[in-house]
Amino acid sequence: MKKSELVAAFPAISSTAIQERDGEYVIVGKFCIITSQGGGRCDVWLCNSKDLAEGLSTRKLNILLKKLRLKEGFTVLDGEAYAHCRGKKLIENNLKLLGIRKRRQITEKSRKKLVEQARKLKERKHVA
Repeated sequence: MKKSELVAAFPAISSTAIQERDGEYVIVGKFCIITSQGGGRCDVWLCNSKDLAEGLSTRKLNILLKKLRLKEGFTVLDGEAYAHCRGKKLIENNLKLLGIRKRRQITEKSRKKLVEQARKLKERKHVA
């Protein structure tokens, strides 16, 4: 799956959370790696995404599974767990828990401020 397709499929996730690994684009969080299989199916792998060999502690893994409320759906290994899931609700509802960056939301007030700053910079360049 291409990066643009993942960005379109998961609009709540920041594009910086989508990275290329082993020739395919995946969603990388602090505690997970998610691959999209197409057709609304995803593989969720709970792990230490920065150091795969180290893994997660048993305590951290159990806390994640308890908070996800899907212990039955996950296959638990030593320091990691994985599951196949349908739909993106599980992922979008648990972005913070999985450590996935959210897309930045700019408020109307901030947008107006940025537009005003851009106008001032443009005026300064025309004057100089």
